[in-house]
Amino acid sequence: MIEYNRGIWKTAALAVAVTLVFAVFVFKFEDWTKDFNSEFVYAQSTGTGTGSSGTGVTKVIPQVAVGSYDAGLTKYITVIQIINTGTTAISVSGNFYNTNGSASTLAMKSNLIPSGFTGTLPATNVGASGVMTITADTAATGTINWARIVTTGAASVSAYFELHDGATNILYNRTGIAGSLATMSKFVIPRVRNVASGLDVGFAIVNTGATSANITLTAKDQGGVVLAVRTFTLAPGNHTSGFPFQLLAAGQACSPCLSTEAAGTNYGFLSFESTSAAFASTALAIEGASLSSFPIEVLQ
Repeated sequence: MIEYNRGIWKTAALAVAVTLVFAVFVFKFEDWTKDFNSEFVYAQSTGTGTGSSGTGVTKVIPQVAVGSYDAGLTKYITVIQIINTGTTAISVSGNFYNTNGSASTLAMKSNLIPSGFTGTLPATNVGASGVMTITADTAATGTINWARIVTTGAASVSAYFELHDGATNILYNRTGIAGSLATMSKFVIPRVRNVASGLDVGFAIVNTGATSANITLTAKDQGGVVLAVRTFTLAPGNHTSGFPFQLLAAGQACSPCLSTEAAGTNYGFLSFESTSAAFASTALAIEGASLSSFPIEVLQ
């Protein structure tokens, strides 16, 4: 198994191995059951307003990747963008966490906060039709965080990853993701799989709630036949991620587990379901040097 190793999906040799960059990004399991500072994590609202009628929003960026995962060969930067879509000023605040839910120690930059910040995004005014950017671009080694962003008015929250050459800073790849709802309990991610090319759809999930929660992943083929089932238990504030072909492989905590997958390109989907409405998620598809975001359809 490829380890998550505090990273975004790992690259071993620039564009030829962009797939490996993200392989590291999605596999880290040791933080699932570590303690975290619940008072810090849940001091803010956990609402999920859409912002469509001027109400505030709470959105989660399940992946904030920064630094190098290949000894400096390449490096990642994550940029979060918050757009005030209303006609009056709003306040934006938030928190950044490690994958075990503890407070982040990464230094963040912002166009609206000259001194930057660490861990907690202080309440900041964003004018009508204004844009706030938050950039994570400095880490001693490859690091993954997740973020919760809260606004007092209508806003759009999204992010993108940049993959740069470690020596020249040349940009190799930029991939955008949408901000996730913080209160999902049932959702679906399309899956496309090709064993020969390495194509698969990776996902990340975060338990944004105040208590431990289970979430069950079911992989089905295009005919609706169940291929594999696995239930994850995440402590509050914890984050995990992976590729189905590894997390649902024989020997993992699945029943049934994935058997040998057919040759060629196969289509299906991943279904996630929990009794706790406290999950956020994002998904990315990888094949060779091609990386793209994948949609998440909320069912409940």
